[in-house]
Amino acid sequence: MVSAIGLRVYKIGAHPRRDATPLPLVDKKSGIDVPSYIASFVNQNKTQNKKDSAERSWYFEKMEETKPGCCRGYIHYGTFGFESNFVDGKTKAKKYKRSVTDVEEIPLYFEFWTSNDNRTALAAFQSFQGRSCINILFSDIQEDFEKKTNNILTFKKLLPSDSRGSVYNTAPVKNIKLIKRNAGNDITDTYIETDGTSLVDFEISISAKRKSSLGALSDVYSRFKKSEESALIYDGVEFSEAYAEVRVGNKLRKIGLFGAHGDAGVIDLTGQVKRGINGHPTFDSMKNETKSILDSIYKSIYGAKR
Repeated sequence: MVSAIGLRVYKIGAHPRRDATPLPLVDKKSGIDVPSYIASFVNQNKTQNKKDSAERSWYFEKMEETKPGCCRGYIHYGTFGFESNFVDGKTKAKKYKRSVTDVEEIPLYFEFWTSNDNRTALAAFQSFQGRSCINILFSDIQEDFEKKTNNILTFKKLLPSDSRGSVYNTAPVKNIKLIKRNAGNDITDTYIETDGTSLVDFEISISAKRKSSLGALSDVYSRFKKSEESALIYDGVEFSEAYAEVRVGNKLRKIGLFGAHGDAGVIDLTGQVKRGINGHPTFDSMKNETKSILDSIYKSIYGAKR
């Protein structure tokens, strides 16, 4: 889903530095207050954080906040460190030469949410055309949290291929697509004769008929064999990427089962969100889609509305 608008959802937790036993999000004994910490971290990072070694930068733009630990807005993610030319796509005229120190920033939607009883905290982060700032953000927030509390802050990606208890396990599957990129003639010649030297992207799509499904996601996933290279094996072919279209809440959504660029667990919102004239998803459309997804996830965990 390199060109997609994606959303990754994480469950936030905490545990002592040398003990993996989970701690409450608000724990007087250990001095932990995760919701208040998140609010403070967002407020303290509203100006550009430059990482020269990674040639990356980021900062928060908070748009809305309902209470500590519940806020949404944009993470402005920047790249720098190389020259490039900006050319008018219509006239082909060169408009600007980007220097090594110029930072190209894109807005990526984010949301932190904590339940009223402080039992659950979730986070959602947007990706744009395969670009995401979660690695650099997680590194900074986890380092800061450990320094201030002497405890570890965790972000567990909610994966559709998790074992029992996954929030996606019971979701009905309408379609599953398996992809093997750069497949050779040993595979393609079974279906179509090639010149023996060309590489192609080989895809298999399996769809359910109208008003039916292929079964629950956990059942569908278990029908495939897994290889040691983290690929799915179907009909003797190893596929390096897999996506499923499942019902999450009241909508069908495309979710990565696994693949390149950390696509596992990424919910594809490309066809769901409205884009502004700047080419990026509008804030309201990202907010509405994220709310629907988080509501559905919370309900699947606790059987109640968020």
